[in-house]
Amino acid sequence: MSTDAKCHDVTYSQRRLADVDRQIVRLRRTEDVRLRQRATLLHLIAEAMAEFDISRSEVMAARRLVGEPGRRGRSSAFELDDALGLQDGSDDGHDQH
Repeated sequence: MSTDAKCHDVTYSQRRLADVDRQIVRLRRTEDVRLRQRATLLHLIAEAMAEFDISRSEVMAARRLVGEPGRRGRSSAFELDDALGLQDGSDDGHDQH
C-alpha cells in the first residue's frame, strides 16, 4: 500500500469518527429536548387536572379510549362520559343519544 493510500485511509477514518461523534452529540441534544418537553407536558397535565378537578380514574378511562385499536386518539365527550358512567340523563349540556 502506498503512502498516499495510507494517508487517505487515515483521513477517511478520522472523518468517519468525527461524523459519528457529531451524530452522538445530536442524539443527546434531541433526547434532552424530548425529556424537557415531556416534563413540561406532565406539569401541564397536572395543572389541568387540578384546575378542572379531573380524577385519576377519568384520565385512565380516557387513556383506554385512546389506546383502543382502530382509534386515532380522538374520543368524543360522549364516549368519555359513557366510559366514566356520567351519562345519567341529567341536563349537563350534552344531548342524550
